[in-house]
Amino acid sequence: MLAPLLCLATLVPLQAPAPIAARLERTLAAPSLKPATVGVRVVSLDSGKLLFERNSDKSLMPASNMKIVTCSATLALLGPSFSYTTGVYASGDDLILKGSGDPSLDFARLKTLAAAVKAAGVTELKGRLLYDASVFDTDVLGEGWQWDDEEFYYSAQVSGLSCDENVALVIVKPGAVGEAPTVEASPYFTVENKATTSDGKEQALSVSRKRGLNTLVITGTLGAKAEPKRTAITVEDPAPFAAFRFAEALRAAGVTVSESVVLAPGKTPDGAMPVASSVSKPLSQLAADFMKPSDNLFGECFLKTLGAIKGKKGSTSEGARVVREWLKSRNIPLAGFYQADGSGLSRMNLVTAQLLMGILRDRAGDANFRAALPIGGVDGTLKSRFKNTPAANNVRAKTGTLTGASSLSGYVTTKAGERLAFSILMNHYDREGGSSVARSLQDALVITLLDLPARR
Repeated sequence: MLAPLLCLATLVPLQAPAPIAARLERTLAAPSLKPATVGVRVVSLDSGKLLFERNSDKSLMPASNMKIVTCSATLALLGPSFSYTTGVYASGDDLILKGSGDPSLDFARLKTLAAAVKAAGVTELKGRLLYDASVFDTDVLGEGWQWDDEEFYYSAQVSGLSCDENVALVIVKPGAVGEAPTVEASPYFTVENKATTSDGKEQALSVSRKRGLNTLVITGTLGAKAEPKRTAITVEDPAPFAAFRFAEALRAAGVTVSESVVLAPGKTPDGAMPVASSVSKPLSQLAADFMKPSDNLFGECFLKTLGAIKGKKGSTSEGARVVREWLKSRNIPLAGFYQADGSGLSRMNLVTAQLLMGILRDRAGDANFRAALPIGGVDGTLKSRFKNTPAANNVRAKTGTLTGASSLSGYVTTKAGERLAFSILMNHYDREGGSSVARSLQDALVITLLDLPARR
């Protein structure tokens, strides 16, 4: 463990001044952390010295701090100018929508793509509309993901061809009292509306999707004077959904597409003629779209993209192998590390604060990585944290939350001007206070670090 760490830069143990260390220890002695395992590591980026440490070699669930691993490796290996290209090809009478693994592809870009198809001289689709998602494997869910999360937006399925983050908006509006409310949803879904409109303003409505199907189930009651209920529901098998949306875009662009057009999977054959393409934003910008809101789909697509481009296939396991080799090449300690997915949604992920510190130190000079991190009190998942404190608009860090796991790792500059990197991992804290208590303790630790005095 020590030898590879020394290759990064020698860490000379130096405890924080006693008053600061005592404040850190008091925070870590909070009653809600009594049953917890907490890993903490704080290092000066200016001197390379270890300032504070607690269980930093313990293997813990990182939650969305796993995104630090995925983002840093993706930027380093693919480069900030990398972008995804979604193409349309013609093969006989068929059109093929070929995915590249782009998690940012949305309906607006599909409409622009459809207009380009029309401008290329395609006025009618006489054959099938094929969808090619073969850049990734067919595993649409991550290892260890919870089955009862599958319909929720944060657990969207992963595909080589995505649209609107593989989520659709469902809007339920009140009807007449005693009658069913109205449901606005993509015609791609089948709707089972079992709900009733009641008198008043109550909203006791449930919107769900049957597991394994694109069937929406609406139950409960919605008051006649209630606001519409809006729910983001994941799509089962995203690639055909993207093709369905592209057919809609083609029609809107003036291309004749039969309502009964055949949508079918198919690999783009050699010799297929390119018709049009849509290019994503560069990775430097996609990284911020990934990290600031903590977007799980981006993490999964990035990891599979690494497997497809830098490895042998577009799978999570191959992407994780590529990441591990990159970490090894950077002399970052791998003991206790296991990557089950790219986002941190899986409870099978394991990291140490020491490993995250290794990445933070290695990437400290990467402006694109730093710019992708949420800023305290300003944006992303830190927008509501650190407000009206000296850490506001100072701390840049990645948050992480799962049931019983909370984390915060990133950068902050002390009042004396010293640049620090820190990693805080909390597992199995008292559930009574929930993750909000864990987050408040993390914030207290970071704010305490700001008071570290200047050192010669």
